[in-house]
Amino acid sequence: MKKIITLLFALGMVSLVPGLAQAADDCGCAVADVTCTNNCTLSKVSTLRKNIQNNKEAAKANATAKAKANKEAAKVKAKQAKADAAAKKAEAKAKANQAKADAAAKKAEAKANANQAKADATAKKAEVKENAKEAKKALKAEKEAWKNLAK
Repeated sequence: MKKIITLLFALGMVSLVPGLAQAADDCGCAVADVTCTNNCTLSKVSTLRKNIQNNKEAAKANATAKAKANKEAAKVKAKQAKADAAAKKAEAKAKANQAKADAAAKKAEAKANANQAKADATAKKAEVKENAKEAKKALKAEKEAWKNLAK
C-alpha cells in the first residue's frame, strides 16, 4: 500500500513540475522556490479578480447607461404619441365643427328654399284665383252678351 501511495505521490509531483516550471518562468522564480511561485500565482489571481471586477463594473455601467437611454427614448416616444393624439383630436374636432357648420348652412338653405317655394306657391295660387275670377267674369259677360243678342 505504501508503494502505491508513494507512486501516486511521485506521479503527482511529476505532473506538477511542468506547472511549477511554467509559473517559475512567468514570474522569474526558481523552480524549487514554492513561496515565490505561490506569491506569483496569488498575484495573478488577484489581478484576474480585479479585471473581472472591473469588467463587471463596466458592464453594469454600460447596462445602466443603456437602460437610461432606453427610458429617455421611451419618454420621448410617449410624448410624441401624446402630441400626435392631441393633434388628431384637434383635427377631428375641427372636422366635426366644420361638418356641423355645413349642416347648419344646408339646413338654412333648405329652409330658405322651402319658404321661397311656399311664397311661389302662394303667388301662383293667387294668380290662379285671379285668372279664375277673370274667366268667371268673362263667361258672365259672354252669357250676358248672348242673352242680349237673343232679345
